[in-house]
Amino acid sequence: MPTVTSAQISVGPFFNGAMAQETTRQMTRKLGFSAQTGEEVVQAVAELASTLLRHAGAGTLTFRRIDSGDRVGIEVEAEDHGPGMRDVFAERDSAGGGEDCGLGTITRWMDEIEISSTAALGRRILCRRWLGPAAEPVIDRFWQVGVATRPCHQGAANGDAFIIRKCDGGLLVGVIDGLGHGEPAQKAALAAQAYIQFHYEMPLDELFRGCTRACRGTRGVVMALVRFESPTAMTLANLGNIEMRAWTGT
Repeated sequence: MPTVTSAQISVGPFFNGAMAQETTRQMTRKLGFSAQTGEEVVQAVAELASTLLRHAGAGTLTFRRIDSGDRVGIEVEAEDHGPGMRDVFAERDSAGGGEDCGLGTITRWMDEIEISSTAALGRRILCRRWLGPAAEPVIDRFWQVGVATRPCHQGAANGDAFIIRKCDGGLLVGVIDGLGHGEPAQKAALAAQAYIQFHYEMPLDELFRGCTRACRGTRGVVMALVRFESPTAMTLANLGNIEMRAWTGT
């Protein structure tokens, strides 16, 4: 089977979904993605194709290998051949949600999404999935993490969530606060938490942008993330009224 570094597939009345899936699997496998991660990208591609067919009637899917520094990934571009997909997305954007158009699934499985439109070409969706670092054993004595959380007084739904992920000898921890209280706050916090659980290896600024997409249709969250590169070095990102304190000791 030949190596695929780029490919383009037409989406229309005679669209071959199996070809798009096999192209995705071949590229992700060649790039070094695990079988599970490759299938996640396949699901995102299926949603892109479905969106093109359902709302625009026709378009193209373009697959590319991408490189950025020491990172390697796959880029998938969906472009319609008319205004249909553009109009539907505009309606959903104004309503504050995107999951009905497949953006929920695409956001879940792809690291980056860019959406643009032109009067001549309609809507263009560009999404990328980067090859993450392989998980490495972590010496547990380095990291001791404790969490305490509870719902608002007399409430059942908890609008707070947290993140603890170990990888590459480092640690990512975070606290998430859904805006407001009760079930709406819980829905927002869980949406942000789920996104980070799947994309924790991404840079912190990209995690915040991804959570913005994942929380569309919810009240939104305030959040703080800390990535410990080692027990003595960390990077902090914070948005909203979350207080954090750092100190050293033995």
